[in-house]
Amino acid sequence: MNKAFTKTNKIELDDKHFIQSDGDNGIELIFHEMRERKSKTGEKEQFLYTEPRYFTRLTQSLTYFIDKTQNESKTLEELSSKVDYNTKLLERLDREFKQFD
Repeated sequence: MNKAFTKTNKIELDDKHFIQSDGDNGIELIFHEMRERKSKTGEKEQFLYTEPRYFTRLTQSLTYFIDKTQNESKTLEELSSKVDYNTKLLERLDREFKQFD
């Protein structure tokens, strides 16, 4: 198991992403959000959509998360806000875990 997960079983990155150990030495970056779909009866129902991505190193998952969230920006202000958020996130993770690998 990755050393970062000795204190906790998952690390929240934002309201739609978290990382967790895959049980061995790998890392899962999980995207999650509530979505709506039609049931077999035709009624709308809520469900939790998840999209896992697998990485061998914690730094790879964080790099992917940062690239993904910053590339979703539509304006310069939105990009600036995401850069600030990601910088503070990395500083927090560095303080909490003292390492990324």
